Amino acid sequence: MVYGATTVWHEGGPQQRTFEWPGRLALSPPLNSWYQRFNGSGDQPVRYFAVTSAPLMINLLHNVDFIFNCDFVFAESVQ
Repeated sequence: MVYGATTVWHEGGPQQRTFEWPGRLALSPPLNSWYQRFNGSGDQPVRYFAVTSAPLMINLLHNVDFIFNCDFVFAESVQ
């Protein structure tokens, strides 16, 4: 049974990729990618749990513009 899907892409990248996921899946999108999650069930809720390292990186680098506006593509994570 598919509970949902995640579409991942890079700005200006060649393609989007969509991954369907069953229940209890941990999915981490590639660094600096855009993503969108979809609930695959019209009548059942899906729990979404997110974790971020943003506060740590903000305290470490002290440059919010670099953290949120860097368009570098990590090529090794795009396959």
